[in-house]
Formats: sequence, structure tokens, C-alpha cells
Amino acid sequence: AGAGSPRPRLAKVRITEGLGVDCVGNEVVVYPDSGCEVDLWAALSAEDRAKWPDRATLWVGVEYDERAVEPTRMVYDDACGGGKDCDFGYTQERFVVRVTATRPVADTRCDTCETCEDTVLWLARIDDVDWHRPVDRRQVHEEVRRPFGLRRPTVITGVSWTHGSTYSVEETQQLLGTYEESGGLVVRFSDEVHARSLRPGVVDIEVLKGGRGENASVYRMAGEFQDLPEDGYTSQFRYRQVTGETLQHQDRVLITIRTAFILDRCCRPVDGTNVGGLVPLIGGGAEPEFCPVPPSGIGPWTSGSGAGGATFESWFFVRDDRVRDHR
Repeated sequence: AGAGSPRPRLAKVRITEGLGVDCVGNEVVVYPDSGCEVDLWAALSAEDRAKWPDRATLWVGVEYDERAVEPTRMVYDDACGGGKDCDFGYTQERFVVRVTATRPVADTRCDTCETCEDTVLWLARIDDVDWHRPVDRRQVHEEVRRPFGLRRPTVITGVSWTHGSTYSVEETQQLLGTYEESGGLVVRFSDEVHARSLRPGVVDIEVLKGGRGENASVYRMAGEFQDLPEDGYTSQFRYRQVTGETLQHQDRVLITIRTAFILDRCCRPVDGTNVGGLVPLIGGGAEPEFCPVPPSGIGPWTSGSGAGGATFESWFFVRDDRVRDHR
């Protein structure tokens, strides 16, 4: 572009073939020859363009639409005697692309007979869109897609420790809240759960003793939920060690959460299977070295196998800082 000419808009994405069903049962089909390239700026409403002249986070989706096609001249009047110059022979089912800078309304229905507020099938959230730069694949997050089913199950989306990792004694004490009242293991859910379903016995911390000499014996480390509301809902919990046991070097800390007993707002159990131990660290962390995305192809990893309920299991080790490599 020459001096003084407007910069070209390069922020575009391509929608490829696929099949989806919206929340009212309409099939939305994108055929191989009906995919399209979307200019994100051009697809925005005038209101969104005015609010976000520079950069924005966008949501991109498709919505079921239909239109009458093949107009035909009428030969006979209808039974009521009214005549029309023409009528349409068919109804064409199609899709329209939706792009917005306003966070879509979450589908929080428990009863699928209720009317849903948003019939768009959202495909992706795109962060920090610069209208004059191509979209980088790392900006695109597809976890906004709704899985096929009557309702999206509640899952565990993050925990405050890294599964299978090794911590020093001091780090372990901080994780468990051994001496700090603000400490404790934190578990975060994708949706709210009934606080009253977080009862004693739902979470267990056990220690498998390691080290030289006597080992492999197991004991339970007592703990309690912290700061839970007496009633209502919560989207996470903190479970703190309330006894003074001190962990030893090379111990393994086993964490069990019986998610079949944790009920979400719709009184359905949390889908808690820790598949591959790949539920991420709260606040982000390194991607898994293997299987970077779940079988669905849409990350990040969460708990859940699609069956609901089950038990979330995890562990970490206590590092023996006294051991040195004498090779």
C-alpha cells in the first residue's frame, strides 16, 4: 500500500466442513464446498467496530438459517380465495456466520425443554485480534465448542499441583497448608457445584511412605474444606491439612476426590476421571509432553471420560534433597 493509503485488513479465518446440532435441535451442516473465509472486521456489527477500533477478543460461530427458494407463479387460488402472484417451491436450509466481541451467553439450562437463549454454534474464541495482522493459530481457542449431548458435563478444569511431579518438603507443606491457614489443595470446576455436596469423606489425602528401611505403609492425613459457603454453590474448593504430620523424603502423597458424590447445579455428578493425569495446573503451565490435546482434538485437557461421576485420582512425590548424584 502506498503512503497514506489504509492498511489492509489481514485478520481472517476459514470455516471448514462439519456437522453440528444447535440447542433447539437444528442440524447445521457446512459442506466441503460451502466453507468460507471470514474477514473478522467485516463480519463485526457496527456497534462492535465502534467499541473495538484496535484490538479485540472475538467469538466466531455458525447459526442455522433457512430461506424460501424457487419462486413459482401460482396456477390456482388458495382455498380461501386469496391469490398470490407467486409462491416458493422449497425451503433451503443453510448456515450464517456470526462474529461478535461480546461474550456469548452460557447455556445454563438443566432441563432441555427450556428455551435456550443463544442458538449459535460457537466454534472458537480468538484472543487479541489485530485487524491488520494474520491470525496466529495460538490465538484460537476451541474449547468454547459445545459437545454433542443434552448438557455439557461439569468437569475439573484445574488443580493447584502438577500430577506426578516432585516437590521439596517445604513446597509440600505449602501445598497442603500444613502450617499456613491460607494454604491447601485447590480444585477448580468448569461450573458451580452444590457446596453441601462437599462433605467429609469426599476428599482423602493419603501418604505412601517411601525412603530406606520400612516403607510402603499407608496412612491417612486428616484435612478439612476451607471457606465453603453454608449453602448455595461454589466453583472451586480448598482442602487443607489440619494435623501436624510432617512428610518424609521420598513419600508419595495420594489425592482422591470422589466426584460421583459432588453434584453440580443440575444435581448431576461431576465427570471427574483424571484421564492420563493431564488436568492442568491452575494458572497455566507447560503443555503435556505427550498427547497435547484430548481425544476430541479440542484442548485444554480437563477431567472426564464422558460417563460422569467416577473418581479423580492424582499424586505427587516428596523430594529427598539430601540425595546427590555420585556418578
